[in-house]
Amino acid sequence: MSQRNLSRREMIRIMGLGAAGAALAACAPAAPQIVKETVQVPVEKIVQQTVEVSVEKVVQQTVEVVKEVTPTPAPEGAVTIEFWQPFGELAGEVMDSLVAEWNAANPNIQVKATFTPNITSAGSNPKFLAAALSGNPPDVFIHDGSSFSTSTALNAFTSLDDLIKGAKLDPAAFFPWAWEKVQWGGHTYGLPLETDARALYYNKTMLEKAGFAEPPKTIDELDVMADKLTAKSGDRIDTMGFIPWMGNWFLIAWGWDWGLKVWDAAANKINLNGKEMVEALTWEVGYAKKYGVTSIQNFQQGFGSGADDPFRSGKVAMQLTGNWEILSLKQYVPDLQYGISPAPYPTGKSAMTWSGGFVTGIPQGSKHPEKAWEFVHWLCAGEGASKYAIQTQHLPTNVAAAKAFADATPEQKIFVDLLPVSFIEPVIPEWSLAWDTHLAAEQEVLFGQKTPQEALDACNAKVQEAIDIRLQGG
Repeated sequence: MSQRNLSRREMIRIMGLGAAGAALAACAPAAPQIVKETVQVPVEKIVQQTVEVSVEKVVQQTVEVVKEVTPTPAPEGAVTIEFWQPFGELAGEVMDSLVAEWNAANPNIQVKATFTPNITSAGSNPKFLAAALSGNPPDVFIHDGSSFSTSTALNAFTSLDDLIKGAKLDPAAFFPWAWEKVQWGGHTYGLPLETDARALYYNKTMLEKAGFAEPPKTIDELDVMADKLTAKSGDRIDTMGFIPWMGNWFLIAWGWDWGLKVWDAAANKINLNGKEMVEALTWEVGYAKKYGVTSIQNFQQGFGSGADDPFRSGKVAMQLTGNWEILSLKQYVPDLQYGISPAPYPTGKSAMTWSGGFVTGIPQGSKHPEKAWEFVHWLCAGEGASKYAIQTQHLPTNVAAAKAFADATPEQKIFVDLLPVSFIEPVIPEWSLAWDTHLAAEQEVLFGQKTPQEALDACNAKVQEAIDIRLQGG
């Protein structure tokens, strides 16, 4: 397999278009809307961003805020590790506490943590890239796993091969797909830190009233139950059993569910128009036609957030989303009777999920790579891994930590049990383009502008062209 790094021209293009991948954490339930948001606050730097998103889009960060956790005065001869991390709220608080714990136990390696948020949910962090590519990076950086290959291809991270060998760290300590995320060109450039998984949440009360004692296991069962759980008044939808493109599952996951192999690493070929993807999108079209895509769109426009979220408020009986939803349900609708089961799959297939998450690396040009490695190893493969997961409720990528996490948080066990059969997005710099393009193709099909085959053929050709250009050094 050839994994060529990006040229300077490609680097400039990717940095200039970083926000285009913001659709990575959003679903595409209907024709895109334009959401314009300008936030101005008295902080170090003001970021004004206009993002084109779909109805379900969540713009997570638009303002760069610098928050530092300064270590206590270090003893003479100690080194200070500059550590940039993108987490706010609970995850940020947990990370700060872990840094404080590390500093107390390691007086000669003091970590200085700086909150450096991503500006889009695609993991775009131009402040980090600018620092790394100008030769003035932090010593440790937590990077969105989906776009890690882009930064690695830009030579923003240093290989950890020798450090991993010296520490006798076995890659088998991590789930195989998590280890795959940190590989590029035959080398390892980071350690997996955390992940997530997705499954079907279902409203027990709504299912019981409709006569169903169990959630659907197959796509055929899902279709029957979704129809019985849907109520309409003329063209107006009052409640829906299920919407395939709502939640946090996405078209690519339906492709995996149908058995798609989206990336052929040996041949450097993308397969977004494979027959499994066409079949999955054709199935989605069945919902658009049966219930009326415009009626579904109008129904979705009434969705809110918090307790008014469509699943939490009882407007939608079943939804595919991530393990993080458990905390939201506790917060907003603690009395809701719900269950969680694996995503339904076509007859003859089996349960699966897909995972995102973050990885931790040592940027090229780190002033203290060996000392930085000690902290990275502790955080991702040592005591820090279990503590971070349990305190944040984010799934571990470390197998031993995952077991400890499942024991400590039994409500998350179903997601931990699904991790061995999880899929990840292809580890290629063009995946952000592929993501945006395949969701746009889905919209064209749902609204009758193209057939599934036509839309996916065009999508695949566009992404493959970008891959070929990189491989040819263009």
